[in-house]
Amino acid sequence: MKIGIMGSGDIVSSMLMLFEKLNSYECKALFCRPASIARGKKLAEQYQIASLYTDMDEFLSDTSFDTVYIAVINNYHYDYAKKALLKGKHVICEKPFTAAYEQALELYQLANEKNCLLYELSRSVLTDNYKIIQENLPRLGKIHLVSTSLCHYSRRYEEYLKGNVMPVFDPKCNGGALYDFGIYCLHFIVGLFHEPAAVSYHSQKGYNGVDLSGVLTLTYEDLIANIVLSKNTNAPSYFTIQGENGYLHSNSSVMFPGEVKLKLNNQEEEIIAFDSKEKIMSEWIHLEQIFRDKDKKACDKYMKDTLACIQIINEALKEEHYEN
Repeated sequence: MKIGIMGSGDIVSSMLMLFEKLNSYECKALFCRPASIARGKKLAEQYQIASLYTDMDEFLSDTSFDTVYIAVINNYHYDYAKKALLKGKHVICEKPFTAAYEQALELYQLANEKNCLLYELSRSVLTDNYKIIQENLPRLGKIHLVSTSLCHYSRRYEEYLKGNVMPVFDPKCNGGALYDFGIYCLHFIVGLFHEPAAVSYHSQKGYNGVDLSGVLTLTYEDLIANIVLSKNTNAPSYFTIQGENGYLHSNSSVMFPGEVKLKLNNQEEEIIAFDSKEKIMSEWIHLEQIFRDKDKKACDKYMKDTLACIQIINEALKEEHYEN
């Protein structure tokens, strides 16, 4: 699969390393802003990328690749993805896909007009363990409670406290706990249970209005899903799904579901999914097959979930309660 990458940050370096291991992705070109040209040159040399651009039009006119991977600051996602689609490129975009539902819907419609594939990386939904979770849900009977926790003390938080606001803590760049971590949890839950009937978000805000931590609650007819998020505290990740017949639990992140245990009433606990060193590769392995097969139906399904997740975030931020 021949791709062009937009971005030159840490995530790009990590993905280029991953592509080398997979042997199914070939980065033909790299685009970075002029201010980041030194990093771009280093990556191009290290990973033998044929072309390096600082002009976006020239990059998108390059015919050596047909798919763009967008890994830039969150608030640039919409603009970069739109320009790529207008050039007829397929798009794989880092999360969060866009800041606003209307932007996401416009890109989805544009992709359909251009007959292009469009996908937001969400880490979990294409993994083998996520599929195993889906297959075992009926064994739980009627499901009433879901709880997830994704709390990591950001390595940039101390700089934030000193007044140095980086994009992950800048509301203008769509930073904060909900956009950064909440999107992973939302894809995990929406992929299993679809859209909720109601949404509420209680957050603790920083001095510039960014949500540093919070609790997002999704309410369904017979189900409540609780999501705990934080960028200024640290705690073990987990997720639990509780039904009338038993529960499913994992001491792993919803980003990369590891070992998953299932306990049915009056029965022995069983492991239904195991941790894997390859779990970080799983989404990209399945994604390559979808794009190779030009599986528009699969992309449409995941994009509809993306639209739902962005709409939930917009609603949550609009209605949120917070403490200073």
